[in-house]
Amino acid sequence: QAQQWGGWAADAGHPPALAFFARAYLSAPKPTPEQIKLGLRALRFAADLADPQAMTDWGAVLVEGRLGVPRNTYVGARWLERAVALKNPNAMLRLAGLANANTGGVKGGRKRAMELTKQAAALNHPEAHFFLGQEAESRKAWAEAKDRYKLAADLGHPKAAAAAKRMLGMLRMLRSP
Repeated sequence: QAQQWGGWAADAGHPPALAFFARAYLSAPKPTPEQIKLGLRALRFAADLADPQAMTDWGAVLVEGRLGVPRNTYVGARWLERAVALKNPNAMLRLAGLANANTGGVKGGRKRAMELTKQAAALNHPEAHFFLGQEAESRKAWAEAKDRYKLAADLGHPKAAAAAKRMLGMLRMLRSP
């Protein structure tokens, strides 16, 4: 019954329902060409209706040129920018990658990439905290790295607990006589 209600919501143009059905079609183990077509249409419609995650997903499809959609990094980046304006942390991280590479017309380089990653971390995105932990570790800021990894682990990041433990060991080693 829930699927039927979800279908009615999608038919009525409800953006989250459209995005849900798009992801269901597109993430099938072996989607048929018809599922891909319907999924992309629902995803684009949800993005047009300003669903932040659909905007992020549509931008990613364009940036990567997946599912038979021609690669268009510039247009994909514009969709990601719109999702960032709506505070979508997944879009922030994807756009950070483009900024860091100076692709898709995204300017700002590493500085902009770090700003976007910190914005995503402020919204408790586990991957953002993990990345900031890696960045702190590269600067040998062990305590900061441990704290970032711990936050990422608390938010469910699969590799963060081991990284936090590694940093704790590093701090103990540095403090021992």
